[in-house]
Amino acid sequence: MFAAERIKKIKEILLEYKHVDINTLCSLLSVSVATVRRDLDKLEQEGFLKKAHGGAIINDVSEFEVFLNGLDDPYCDKKKQIGMIAAEMIENNDIIFLGSGSTCLQIAKNMKEKRNVTVVSNNLNIAFELAYCNNISVIVPGGDLEVFNNSMTLAGETTLNNLDRIYFNRAFFTVSAISIEFGYTDNSRNQTAIYKLLISNSNETVVVADSSKFGKRAFTQVCSVDKIKKVITNVELDNKYKEFFFDNGVKLFTSFEDKSF
Repeated sequence: MFAAERIKKIKEILLEYKHVDINTLCSLLSVSVATVRRDLDKLEQEGFLKKAHGGAIINDVSEFEVFLNGLDDPYCDKKKQIGMIAAEMIENNDIIFLGSGSTCLQIAKNMKEKRNVTVVSNNLNIAFELAYCNNISVIVPGGDLEVFNNSMTLAGETTLNNLDRIYFNRAFFTVSAISIEFGYTDNSRNQTAIYKLLISNSNETVVVADSSKFGKRAFTQVCSVDKIKKVITNVELDNKYKEFFFDNGVKLFTSFEDKSF
């Protein structure tokens, strides 16, 4: 591929997705890292993009937005697919909860065409994402600010007290770890308390988690692994979990296999 063709392709990608990482460009363009860096340097000199976080962002997107979107997340593509599946479960007029983390953020990104939906979320990234959707009402329950990786989350007693007064059609959240022996576990006691409340206050609870979370144990238990009856993950999930969910009446939804590369 000639340089002019590569430059054109990079521009097309950035116009559509607003940001891209270097490794993805290497795969798409079938060229070396050094070649991609030279192309990005040229486009930066032209003022078309800014290099940031191991990749590039188009000039009309802030680095804060890239921070929210998790550019360097190795599981980003899998989370996008999980978010698409979860968004399909949301119905017009629903009252839903979206939890902390980048996987729940992907649900927000894929539900913007829904009508008359109320989203309650302690995830400030999600509040930012949905702020200008006139067809979606956003409620932030307040609380103590926690910042971890690319996620800004509210938690603590204030959050719990405010959520305790709300009942949801559906609640979506992720956890730090999942195992058959130890169940759903999380590294944050504050988040664990929120998730336990959501299980009680929701008609339907859905765990969204990529396969890297499985076979691990975190600090505090949310509930046993058969307690929640819907799980969305990616196709790489170990077969023993697929069999366990089937045997225990848990509906498992897996993302499609990405063959684009």
